[in-house]
Amino acid sequence: MLVGSKDDPSVTVEATTEEMAAALAEVVTNGLGPRTFNSGRTGYRAAARVHAQGQRYQTSVQAVRLS
Repeated sequence: MLVGSKDDPSVTVEATTEEMAAALAEVVTNGLGPRTFNSGRTGYRAAARVHAQGQRYQTSVQAVRLS
């Protein structure tokens, strides 16, 4: 996960690892779908915005088949 802010690079993360793991698990459970990537490879992808500790995070999860 990359953390930062376009408007304020000094922003710090307030969410715990456990809170982010739960938020990402929800994204995977509810939003993961099959995809054909630009490379022609297939796999799965999900993207969403999540909230944790009063902060908003943009997330993206992908799994690309390599063989």
